[in-house]
Amino acid sequence: MVPSGGADQVKGALTQLSGRYRAMIYRSYYLGWTTAQIAADLGIDDDTVKGELHDALCALRAGLRSGAAQA
Repeated sequence: MVPSGGADQVKGALTQLSGRYRAMIYRSYYLGWTTAQIAADLGIDDDTVKGELHDALCALRAGLRSGAAQA
């Protein structure tokens, strides 16, 4: 469950990510795809997906922290 206003913060932080990072997060968390499915869809290696998904989540967390600091 996301706290009140939290969904807007997540949406805002997602818009700050690169298109590739957003695509990884969307496929993984919204569509429920495995890293193998994402890799096949994007035509890249499964290990690349794992690394980039990790980086995308770190960037999302950083964006959420900076947004919370501004509030």
